[in-house]
Amino acid sequence: MDEPDWSYERSDVLIWQLPGEEAELESETEPIVIQKKKSIIRPAAGAVIVMSALITGTLFGVTMIRAVNVPDEKPAAAAVSKTPVQEVKRGKVKLSVIQGGLFSTEETAKKGLKTAKAKKMPASIIKHGEQYMLLFGAYLSKSEADQAAQLIEEKGTAVYVKEVSASMTESAEKTFSAEADHQKRLDQLKEALSP
Repeated sequence: MDEPDWSYERSDVLIWQLPGEEAELESETEPIVIQKKKSIIRPAAGAVIVMSALITGTLFGVTMIRAVNVPDEKPAAAAVSKTPVQEVKRGKVKLSVIQGGLFSTEETAKKGLKTAKAKKMPASIIKHGEQYMLLFGAYLSKSEADQAAQLIEEKGTAVYVKEVSASMTESAEKTFSAEADHQKRLDQLKEALSP
């Protein structure tokens, strides 16, 4: 194989130049002139092509929107019943409840509820503002609540009897007073005190 001629210009062979050799080669060689290609499309013709593309695209878009556009449907009118609706009157009912605790978090209230359930006592957690009440019973009179509180305290649980106002309808109040199951009474009270 022959030794390649590294100094030959415009050859297919790559010429490696070190930083100090660049100046020497530039002076020995002719400057290479690169001719710019002439634009096939003139600037005015290019602008016409772009404008026609924009107009065609806009017309196509408007046509598609009109073809797909669904006319506005009016919502169906609400069915009107011919029978008059009875207004439900809610009144404030004063109840006496047996409170086992007032907790700032629901988690701690659930721990108290678990302890009460272990002792087989009716209990419920009712949210009251930002706090949680642990209730063991709800009664129409304070004397009934005091008697039930004594029985709970005999089991070793400290309780407090207090009055609360609950919003109930007349039928709900009748159901509450007729209910013998204390857990169901607590559930009704929870419903009445919920916002």
